[in-house]
Amino acid sequence: MTAIQPEPSKRMALRGASAGPFPLITLVVVIAIGLAAFLAVTYLEVFDDGSGEPHTTGPSTFSRSAIGHRAFAAALRKLDMPVEISRFRTLDKAGAGNLLLVIEPDFNPAAQQVLPYLRNLPHALLVLPKWQGWTDFAKPIWVRRMKLLPESDAEDVLQAVAAGATVMRKPGTITIDAARFGARLSLNEPQFLASGGKIQIDPILISSGGILLGAVKTGTGTLWILSDPDLLSNAGIDEADNGVAAISIIDALLPKGGTVIIDETLHGFEQRPNLLRTLLQPPFMTILIAGILAMLALIWAGATRFGAPQAEAEGLAAGKFTLVRNAAQLLRLGTRADTLLLNYRRLILADVMTELHGPNGLDEFAQADWLDRAAQHRGLEIRLKPLLDQMSAIMESRRIDATRALRFALDLYRWKQEILHGNVIATGRRGGSGRRGADGAPGGR
Repeated sequence: MTAIQPEPSKRMALRGASAGPFPLITLVVVIAIGLAAFLAVTYLEVFDDGSGEPHTTGPSTFSRSAIGHRAFAAALRKLDMPVEISRFRTLDKAGAGNLLLVIEPDFNPAAQQVLPYLRNLPHALLVLPKWQGWTDFAKPIWVRRMKLLPESDAEDVLQAVAAGATVMRKPGTITIDAARFGARLSLNEPQFLASGGKIQIDPILISSGGILLGAVKTGTGTLWILSDPDLLSNAGIDEADNGVAAISIIDALLPKGGTVIIDETLHGFEQRPNLLRTLLQPPFMTILIAGILAMLALIWAGATRFGAPQAEAEGLAAGKFTLVRNAAQLLRLGTRADTLLLNYRRLILADVMTELHGPNGLDEFAQADWLDRAAQHRGLEIRLKPLLDQMSAIMESRRIDATRALRFALDLYRWKQEILHGNVIATGRRGGSGRRGADGAPGGR
């Protein structure tokens, strides 16, 4: 009774299916990972600005709020002034040909260490802090409320570079004529500074309230101090001619061909070069996730052995017959059978003379005489010299071909086997001997 074979399921299991060297499920997982990574990168490219800037409403060049400085940095770039926002090793970038701007720094431990070094730079401008704000959660890029910092906060920053100097404020809004910079300023709750102590602050832009822009001469350069940041804040830069004055001040202080370096490390935005941190930020985070998932998929596939085993290539059978057969194939492929036969004859004679310890310096026919005497002494029937004479006659008549060359080569091989081992390999040729030698190999004497 014939057993009924179950009908194969129409649904092929993904794990069992194969797509090339990989199982189908591995291929599907890899494609899904690549597609997800591509969609994620596309989303970030379309909906994210890709700048990697921190989101803040504080007094920094990253901030779009009223107390930020983003509009000031954009205006400098719009006027083709080279600008670099520094988030790492700022002091190293402030060379003799650049102008360093430290705008409203937080008076934190980092600032307490960095601010005194500003006096050692060739060109630096310090803008004192004035405002603080609270983020508007309905519109997170704005501030909901802003108020003046305590005067002591601005004075702490000032005294870090000019010990004994003081900060003063006046209520309301005032107008200042800054004819030196071709502008008329409008400041709300203006903030001024006054020189004091051993460090002298030379006034550059003053009003009845005090010094608005001053300079401290050092042994290595000049440190300029701007007391009121409203000249360049987002809310104040478009009041009256404040923006004109701010740009004019930078243009006057910037060395020719130099770059404006705006520090953001003192606002807490230091960014040290770190490959791992970069990989954990968009858009590189998607690449990292895709790479990890692809690696896990490969490990999982390798642990369960993916892909059908490849068939092993058929190797060459061991033995002398394989060697002879391959040599015959080479003879058929060769265009000069006589040359191959002569080389083979030299190798055979040299090998036999070495094995029998024959004399050196003999030519081929002298070797043949010596070997025939050795064969006669051993009681062997085959002689070498008639075979060599026949080979030479055929080659001189240029009637040698692959078939004849192969037969001569086989005769030489049989002669070698008999003179060295006392046996002859059966050839299957008509008239060939089928007897076996002492070692059991087919041959004849």
